[in-house]
Amino acid sequence: MSVATVTRGIVVVGTASHGGIWLSPERVERLPEVLRSKTLPWFEEDCDAALVILAFAEHFSTEQLKFAFLSAFQYGNAALKSFLARHYVECRDNAPVVSPPELPKGYELFSFHDGVRTVYGFRDDRGTGYSHDKWDEDDSVVTAWAHFTAEGSS
Repeated sequence: MSVATVTRGIVVVGTASHGGIWLSPERVERLPEVLRSKTLPWFEEDCDAALVILAFAEHFSTEQLKFAFLSAFQYGNAALKSFLARHYVECRDNAPVVSPPELPKGYELFSFHDGVRTVYGFRDDRGTGYSHDKWDEDDSVVTAWAHFTAEGSS
């Protein structure tokens, strides 16, 4: 068995057969709802650990963040993909860019001007895309998400 503290309140535990990440109550409180696992405060290593890495990216390596990003694309629902669009896609010089710098196969960045502002995010090869829509007053917490399709908003 191995136990490694990543930082205060984030502990990685491994066994001969499995492992995961444990979060302190304080860290759990800071998690956005979309990143909460059904097994709080534990996050299973195969899929759910990616949620911790995405939430507390500053404490993990670039390689771990890339793994988490790709895992979230593979296993994530629309709300999680919208979270990724908000936190990992930004607009630079009127063009969308993503960090980490790769999107999984079958996804592409997009942007369009809705008459008021430029909206940006990513979409899959079926035309379903994810981006932010509304922000709270201090511009720090997402209060609603737009889920776009090739035909327009849905």
